[in-house]
Amino acid sequence: MSDPIELPSSTRTEIIDTGARAARSRPFLYLVFEADRPLAGGARYALDDVNEVVIGRGTDRTATRSGANGKRRLEIRASAPFLSKEHARFRREAGTWTVEDLGSRNGVFANGTLLEGPTKIGPGDIVAAGRLFFVFQEEETDEVGDFDADNMRGEPAGLLTLLPSLDRRIKRLRQEAVRSTSITLVGETGTGKEVTAKALHQISGRRGPYVAINCGAIPRDLIQSELFGYTKGAFSGATENKNGFIREAHQGTLLLDEIIAAPPEVQVALLRVIQESSVTPLGGRQPQQVDVRFIAAAQKPFATAVEAGTFREDLRARLEALQFEIPPLRERMEDIGIFIAAELRKMGVTENDRPRLSSAAAANLLAYDWPRNVRELAQSINVAWGGARDGEIGDGDLPKPRTEDGNPTARLKQQLIAHMRATRGNIAEVGRRMNRPRSTVHFFLEKFGLDPNSFRDG
Repeated sequence: MSDPIELPSSTRTEIIDTGARAARSRPFLYLVFEADRPLAGGARYALDDVNEVVIGRGTDRTATRSGANGKRRLEIRASAPFLSKEHARFRREAGTWTVEDLGSRNGVFANGTLLEGPTKIGPGDIVAAGRLFFVFQEEETDEVGDFDADNMRGEPAGLLTLLPSLDRRIKRLRQEAVRSTSITLVGETGTGKEVTAKALHQISGRRGPYVAINCGAIPRDLIQSELFGYTKGAFSGATENKNGFIREAHQGTLLLDEIIAAPPEVQVALLRVIQESSVTPLGGRQPQQVDVRFIAAAQKPFATAVEAGTFREDLRARLEALQFEIPPLRERMEDIGIFIAAELRKMGVTENDRPRLSSAAAANLLAYDWPRNVRELAQSINVAWGGARDGEIGDGDLPKPRTEDGNPTARLKQQLIAHMRATRGNIAEVGRRMNRPRSTVHFFLEKFGLDPNSFRDG
């Protein structure tokens, strides 16, 4: 028997999901990760024309579709040791999906509860079968097919996702990666802005280096010299010439992290560099030509700082030719397997090490809210691997969900209420923020007994 699974129930272009209004709600089954093969990452299976999905053991991870008499069947196979040959079945009848155990040896769990018969499932529900962890979801999107991250191991994790609407925006971002377009990445701390910037440089084809500067971490009186460089004798202590970050990034990419923190005089000088493609070091007289692709990063859109009068609108226009918002990990938990696989490979872990996650560890990874996002996940996996026994990561070194929000359903309700309050009950905006169709937002509101009008009045 498997371990018990305890899952507590302008000139600026913004890349947004513009196709959502014309699309319709579509069901998807996400294999978030295989606990016994975390290096494989996750997979997405489209259920548009599917009547039933059977999960069972096979020699490799495969997805096979078949049909007869107007019914379509999807078989998902994986070489998981705790998976029975015919383990679980998802079935759709009259628009309602249920999941049931097909007589497996190790059981099927829905949101941490062992199934005793066919059980109705809805958006966001977590199903564990043979240490394979699935999430059933609905998205308002154009028609898309299956996607298996195990086939994309050479791709940078910062540009991979299982979510169709986010994938559409990432493809748009990829198109701009090979051009000189200035890009602004917006997202909470730890969402992977620098990882994404590195990935964009990697596929850009630019010959120069990738250089990053955190403007918020450099003392105010040093930012200018660090960015633009200086000549010997330019000021007390300048005993030699220094290129500065901009010239170091010549023919490459420069990430300006938290550039909003730069003082006004630096903003003016940076604007001139971008406009003229040249930089004059402190103490120098002759401008030097540079070819730099600028990527800016911020926790909040530049518009907030512009409205507050702390950031120049003309500099914003130059840096924010294209804006890409990276969602927090709690709103893309379907991708957690991709990030786990990427971190393990980054540490040099291979299949020969037989990496595995215990059932308790896998459950905690999905139940935890990850307030510090992908960075916290990566650090946790790194530490947990250090304490792994015979290749199995236990839950001892992983963060524990708090009692009040460890339940996925309770956490979902908290997120829904927070978004409803922030948008004053704007269903379409809540759907965009949660990466869910409007129909699913209405489903959640009804499920939790929430009146949308109560948020519009406050």
